[in-house]
Amino acid sequence: MTDSVALDAEQRLAAEVSPETRQVVTAGPGAGKTEVVASLLRHLVEEEDVEATDELLVISFSRAAVAAVQARSRRESGRSRLVTVRTLDSLASSLLDEAGEPEEWRRWSFDRRIQRATEVLRDDGSDELEALRHVVVDEVQDVVGVRAEFLLSVLEALEDDAGFTLLGDPQQAIYDFQLRSANDTTSAQLLERVLSGEGVRQVVLRGQYRAASSEAVEATALGRRLDTARAAEQPAVVEGFVDRLPLVGSLDELRRLLPRWEGRTAVLCATNGEALEVTRSLRGLGVDVVQQRSAQDQAPARWIADVLAERARPTVSRDEVLLDLERAGVDAAAWGWMRSLAGGRGAELDIPSLARRLAAGIVPVELQAVPTSAVVVSTVHRAKGLEFDNVVLISPESWVAAEGEDPGERVRTTFVAVSRARSRLAVLSLPWNWRLRHDGRTDRWYLGGREKYMTLGLELAGSDVSTEVPPGEDLRLVQDHLRARVLVGDELTFALDPRRSTTERPVYSIHHDGLLVGRTGESFADTFTRRIRPRRTGRPWPDLGAAAVDGVVTVAGTPQPGSAQASTVGRWGLWTGIRISGLVDLQWSKEEK
Repeated sequence: MTDSVALDAEQRLAAEVSPETRQVVTAGPGAGKTEVVASLLRHLVEEEDVEATDELLVISFSRAAVAAVQARSRRESGRSRLVTVRTLDSLASSLLDEAGEPEEWRRWSFDRRIQRATEVLRDDGSDELEALRHVVVDEVQDVVGVRAEFLLSVLEALEDDAGFTLLGDPQQAIYDFQLRSANDTTSAQLLERVLSGEGVRQVVLRGQYRAASSEAVEATALGRRLDTARAAEQPAVVEGFVDRLPLVGSLDELRRLLPRWEGRTAVLCATNGEALEVTRSLRGLGVDVVQQRSAQDQAPARWIADVLAERARPTVSRDEVLLDLERAGVDAAAWGWMRSLAGGRGAELDIPSLARRLAAGIVPVELQAVPTSAVVVSTVHRAKGLEFDNVVLISPESWVAAEGEDPGERVRTTFVAVSRARSRLAVLSLPWNWRLRHDGRTDRWYLGGREKYMTLGLELAGSDVSTEVPPGEDLRLVQDHLRARVLVGDELTFALDPRRSTTERPVYSIHHDGLLVGRTGESFADTFTRRIRPRRTGRPWPDLGAAAVDGVVTVAGTPQPGSAQASTVGRWGLWTGIRISGLVDLQWSKEEK
């Protein structure tokens, strides 16, 4: 949907509402949902006098709605409005911080934080939520289990004269597989409970504004066909469509095609293990590619450290920050985003306070690092809510439900995949690497060997890099190197650090162009030692193969007072660092392959 297209009647019905309106908006792919969110927020601020920063909350899993809101605000008023945008996980962390929970919550898993935040809300409420006049939740069909109960508790905490808008599409509900027991709340049960509330209305958006080709039009229309088809007929509906899509013969053929395709391309896989393999193969062919992160695996954007990390004082004025934001090419609204997260009011930003909240995992969508590339490899689940000019499906024939699985889950997964495309759709079938396996204990993928105990490769995560102290011996040199010479996709090498490793827990130094730029941390050691046992003779730990830079980001860690170097690098708890990703090979000796 372009900027010049006016809202249709159904979109206006959803967008032009009073703050106390409570509604569920059903919108299929390409129905203009993002534009409705932007128009709704503009209407509430400009026509209903709702204060953007403190009285509006958007819960979103992607930056799409945020970018649309900001762009529309700039077009119509010449400035960006500061609307608070959070993921559910970030909101839960913020509420625990507000409630003064013991510091140990920062080491909890996201699910445990969500559960505790739900208890806090239902027992004590929240001043932050009670001040809200309207809450907008995007992709509500993806909210299941403990997050569904948390969202219900958020809605219950609203004042009686506050409203909400929940947007989603039941045909794209593909997260119920995460549920651990039959008693967990499904997305359908969440919507049923919301719609049973007094005065809650339902609005359906039927327009189509995304598709730019006949294939993409047919893909988005599958939702209506699935609505009317019987459950037993639904697999044939999506499989029949996929069978007619053009084929790409190999990853090397895809490499040759990509420069001819306009816009961004998504390569969509069934599992994260498959995405890891495809990413590594495409990089080996010289393709500039990034792998889509999960909503929980996000890091603060690099420009935060560029602007704040080495300030002489712990507080900085608005005018100083705005000047540096302009130099960095960052939206001036970033001042408000950081100021809101750090807390307090006035024209001063408390840098240690901002660092402390970022370190706790409270990273609003606007402050997250965004890897940029024309080619994105992703699971279908991580591509939810996103759109691309071109979409390539990897081995969709394997997405057919196995015996005992819910065929409806696979139908919805395929529908989500094909409906991400604005224009081109294609299929690429690859043989499955049967050595690639998933470890349920660590939730990581690994490459197995001939014997069950063998591990020849292991998945890396962004959290595997230590954030305790700034990296390197010469801190200034490393910071300058990271900012000037490190790019996403660059090769990283590892070396076992004998001074920091023990026979029970390994630590590896991470190098870029021969310079130490990081070390593995506790997350890596925990995962590694669950999967790999040290050898009792010879070297206790294996060598690691090369990995790739997943991003250059802001690290929020422990403030570094004291030394002369630390007086400029990391003194307030912020510095520049790297994130790593990919499958890293393990090798015990030079003879091993």
